Amino acid sequence: MSEIMFPKTVQYWNTWAGQTVKFVKKYVEENKELDVPFLRSSYILLSYAFELMLKSRLVVITSMKENQVKKYLHHIDKIADELKSLNELERVGIQCIVKNKSEHIYIIKTVEGEEFKIHDFTEIRYQPQSSVVSDGEHHIIKKTTDFLLRVVDNVEKLKIK
Repeated sequence: MSEIMFPKTVQYWNTWAGQTVKFVKKYVEENKELDVPFLRSSYILLSYAFELMLKSRLVVITSMKENQVKKYLHHIDKIADELKSLNELERVGIQCIVKNKSEHIYIIKTVEGEEFKIHDFTEIRYQPQSSVVSDGEHHIIKKTTDFLLRVVDNVEKLKIK
């Protein structure tokens, strides 16, 4: 199977990503108090969902094989660089993605001029987190989920080039 692209899986990646983002958004909207374990889990889910969105678009336009997709691992910046080289990154609503290695985050600049942060998937799983939850976390997560849902919609609308 590693030499043949897995089309059924790829067609669901963007949908799975969208459902994950909707789950996080709904939970944040319904719960006024967020604890550190939930925040960490949310950041992990949002990071992985964003990765799936980008990979689904990359696979659709390149017809990659499974072993080719694996080379990107969880490196959102590398996936984004490849999409940018194919003139696809802006089509999904993203101007650029820059990795901030010291903070273990990706800074996403949208075509509308907004800026969002997504945690590095690998680092957020293993990096110790502060036990302090800022008052702005609800707003940050809500705003990030809204942006990610726009990306999901953009990827869905584009389908195949």
